[in-house]
This record gives sequence, structure tokens and C-alpha cells, in this order.
Amino acid sequence: MDYLTFIVEMIRILIWPLMAIIIVLLLRKQIINLITDLKHLKYKDFELEFNKGLQKVNKDIDKVGLTEKESIWYLDDKLMELKSIARKSPIEAIVEAWVLIENQLREIASIKLEKSLNKYSIRNQLELLVKKNIIPKEIYSIFKELKTIRNKVVHEGGYNISILQAEGYINTSFRFLSYLKDIK
Repeated sequence: MDYLTFIVEMIRILIWPLMAIIIVLLLRKQIINLITDLKHLKYKDFELEFNKGLQKVNKDIDKVGLTEKESIWYLDDKLMELKSIARKSPIEAIVEAWVLIENQLREIASIKLEKSLNKYSIRNQLELLVKKNIIPKEIYSIFKELKTIRNKVVHEGGYNISILQAEGYINTSFRFLSYLKDIK
């Protein structure tokens, strides 16, 4: 192999990696922006779905007009506790936030419905509360969306939920809970 053939072969071999490096260097700001937008597209689109689900629930809460009520000391303490749990185990914090919602709905059902209906599932109790116009339909819709997010996290498994995502779920749950606390 002569000197000229060697240079041609080296250029042929190195042209694509060099072009890729040059393109990355020229477009680094755009690539960084794109990567920060894509950081939620981990593991089979779940994180994107999780974030969109929370955004939808928050929009629904805004649409229904559920404003955050005056601070309820119980909720404030529980909120801080769940955020602390989220730093150690984001999935556990989501489950605990969901348990608070279920417990609050059970409490409302036990007050507003006949005692014989307490054996029904929380979903069935909530449907009865909606039928009796104790809770608006939109609340049922928000409940289902929060439940869907929680179920995907817990039952589909293998997801890496970030602390920020867990805190987002907790905050949304507490917006919902502050509304439910007023129903009695």
C-alpha cells in the first residue's frame, strides 16, 4: 500500500465519525435542548405518559375550579411527610398519596351513603356519590386519572419514577384532597 492509498483509506474510514463530531459541535445547543425535552422518554414512553397524565389531571382540576383551600394542618403535615418519603422511595410516596385519597373518599361515602354500601369498592362508592349528586362527575374523572397513573406505577412495574415526578403526583393529589376535605 503506497502513501496516497493509505491517506485515501484513512479519510474514507474516518469521514463519518468526523462528520458526526462536526455536526454535534455545530448543533450542540439545539441537541442539548432536544435532549432535555426527551429526558422524559425513558422506558417505553412511560415517563412521558406519567407527566402528561399529571398535566391532564391538573388541567381538569383547574377546569372544575378546584382551588386550593386554606391549609389544613393535617394535610400540611402529611404533605411534608410524603415529600420526605419521595426522596427515599418515589413509588412508595405515590402509593401513600393514593391511600390518602381512597381513605378520604371512604370517609365521605361512610357519611353520605348507607352503611350497607360501605362494603363496595371505592370506585363503586364514588359512582354512587356521583349518582346522588354529592360529588360532581368531573371529580370522578379526576379520581380515575389519578388511579390510572398510580396503577401504572405500581402494577406495571420496572419504571424509574423520579423524585420530581413523585412530588408532582403528591401535589396534584393534595389539590384533590383539599377539595375532598370540604365535602362532608
